Amino acid sequence: MDRKGTIGQRLMIGVQGDCCNNEMKQHLKHLSPGGVILFSRNIRNREQVATLIREIKEVVSPSPLIAVDQEGGLVARFLREMTVMPGNMALGAVGSMEKAYQQGVVMSRELKAFGIDINLAPVVDVVTGYNNPGITVRSFGADPDRVGGLAVNLIKGMQSNGIGTVAKHFPGKGAATEDAHFDLPRVEMSWDELVDIHLHPFRRCIEEGVEGIMSSHVIYGNIFGAENIPATFSPRIIKGYLRGHMKFNGVAFSDDLEMGAISRFFSFEETVIKTVLAGHDMILICSDYEKQRLAFQFLVEALRAGTVSGSEHDEAVTRIERMRIMIQKNEKRGDEADRMEAQKCAQEIAEESITVVRGETPVPIPFGSVREILALIPDLSNLESLEDGFEVGPTNFVGRMLKERFPVALKTHFIALDPAVEEAEGIRTAAAYSDLIVAFIFNAQVLAGQRLILEELKRIEKPVVYVLLRNPFDLELLEPRMTTVVTYGYRKVQIDATIRVLAGEFSAVGKLPFPCRGRKE
Repeated sequence: MDRKGTIGQRLMIGVQGDCCNNEMKQHLKHLSPGGVILFSRNIRNREQVATLIREIKEVVSPSPLIAVDQEGGLVARFLREMTVMPGNMALGAVGSMEKAYQQGVVMSRELKAFGIDINLAPVVDVVTGYNNPGITVRSFGADPDRVGGLAVNLIKGMQSNGIGTVAKHFPGKGAATEDAHFDLPRVEMSWDELVDIHLHPFRRCIEEGVEGIMSSHVIYGNIFGAENIPATFSPRIIKGYLRGHMKFNGVAFSDDLEMGAISRFFSFEETVIKTVLAGHDMILICSDYEKQRLAFQFLVEALRAGTVSGSEHDEAVTRIERMRIMIQKNEKRGDEADRMEAQKCAQEIAEESITVVRGETPVPIPFGSVREILALIPDLSNLESLEDGFEVGPTNFVGRMLKERFPVALKTHFIALDPAVEEAEGIRTAAAYSDLIVAFIFNAQVLAGQRLILEELKRIEKPVVYVLLRNPFDLELLEPRMTTVVTYGYRKVQIDATIRVLAGEFSAVGKLPFPCRGRKE
């Protein structure tokens, strides 16, 4: 049997640009990929995206599945004309299964309105340590039962409207202390810990009918037979455990094979063949056209030589087609009412997630005893995946919201995301005439300049409210006396909710979805 015509079905590729030009058309015709994943580089607005998707689907037959990473929170490709949800850890702080399902429903409607077929979400990794740079707020939290419950309800909501969902990163990377985008993590947990904690949410998702599972670029050092290779390459983990033991019969996706965890340590041919032999149905190659062409050719040759089993290839193509049929059964498009419902859902989750960890400075702020507040605001303007309005200056969203909500004099002081010593020391001068400081902190676990800010603020003998914008695990760097507000992200809806909590418009009711030594909410 000549299987060359179906080989492209095993590829999910990224494309360059925001229009289907001749180069893209020829590339798509050559590969006939089973999926195309969109990134921010491909997205300008709804009309442009609709045109791009339509033209991609006209070029390739069968029509490729259009995928996106729209997790919400930290990872969101659509930032305009689609509601940006607060993200998984905000949902974890709320803890409502109903809210998770509702979010899945409204997200699926908006994704359908843009022509998206698959959302490569949710992340169901259980965080088990403070140092997890590739995950942090992308996780629902540290409790396997709660993670599993929230994930299942989010998945049910999305799949109810024909959006394929993909739980990731199997068998769990919440304990990884390296970010697989840049390096190859190694996790030395026991088998019992892996099964009882990290695999638990995946088990629940599979039992409840999740359409896809994505594996992780992580080495699990205590899994016999897989102790020296990433899960991406491991037949024991994918074929043996995911397929055999957990009885998963949906589509198994690799993570992007161009990530540093893989590309720095393995040849590309080895990567492609081992990923397929491990048992993946679709392999992701998210950027490089030449690598995508090479992957296609490697698979042609491997099938011809018998290195890749023809029957296993046919089974993979069948599973992909089954997902395509599920998606095509529901082609309902969203409307303006759906957008309004989604925005309401995002606002409610943001408001209910804000968590105040009590210290010496009261929240809400006692404006009656304060004449001037200094707002210390990081310059976020150069971040990728950022909503509009975060430029430094009088139009900055954070500054504007503070001025609208605070009935006292406000001084805004913008500071670099990773400031040098001299800039951090300048905070003391900026705070000279202020009675209270609201300090927005951005990922002090990772950025040395943010830790300098914390040290400088400790030296200033004035009340401070610390607002953790990016990484709630920055709590580990703060003393119990330091009043802290945890936002679980820096989306506008979260910042607005935080400022209204500080202003006393409503009380914070969110609960930390992970243990924190010596701190009380």
